[in-house]
Amino acid sequence: MRLILDTALDACQAVLADADGRLLFARSEALTRGHAERLMPLVEELLDAAGTGYDALDSLAVTIGPGSFTGLRVGLAAARGLSVALGLPLAGFTSLAARAAEYSATPVAIAFDARNARVYHQAFDAEGNPQDGPSVDDVALAAARLGAGPGLVTGSGGEALAAAATTLGKAWRFDGNSRDAAQPEALARAGATARPGTTPPAPLYLKPADAIAAKPSGLVAP
Repeated sequence: MRLILDTALDACQAVLADADGRLLFARSEALTRGHAERLMPLVEELLDAAGTGYDALDSLAVTIGPGSFTGLRVGLAAARGLSVALGLPLAGFTSLAARAAEYSATPVAIAFDARNARVYHQAFDAEGNPQDGPSVDDVALAAARLGAGPGLVTGSGGEALAAAATTLGKAWRFDGNSRDAAQPEALARAGATARPGTTPPAPLYLKPADAIAAKPSGLVAP
């Protein structure tokens, strides 16, 4: 049984999945901040609901981004800590792949709003295979990188990306779903198929942080 954690986006999630990616139990809360305080209590609630403990786990997985700089670090730190404490293998997978796992039998492009007219994006074919790597681009360039379609576009940046693709004569349609965090069932499917590597998962930063360090005030040059 694999414990899968997700704090990369606008939710705090912990799910248990079997080796085939079937969702066994889930705890999910919409959350834009406070992941650090909520994640481990959420895991405890999940295990209590499942009537099991850490000793029943055989592996771990965690989303590595793209997403909130603070949020994804919370999930990675917790997953790494549990991996060391329990002696369990740990796999990482992207929040884009998790979202794509909600779809089957149709090509889909995942697009998360990255601010300043940019999107985090990745396209997947009808079998769920990635057609390019996770990227961050302005919307026009992201649209140019899409194939001809047809396919669906989803996520908080999906409407803008679909519109840009349409202006290029490409057959991509926004599915009306602006949610970024994956549903627990999709999180289970994507997390169960992620394979542990030889090194611990690292955060996927596709762009620098938006925050800018404040300049010191009250200083007078000598």
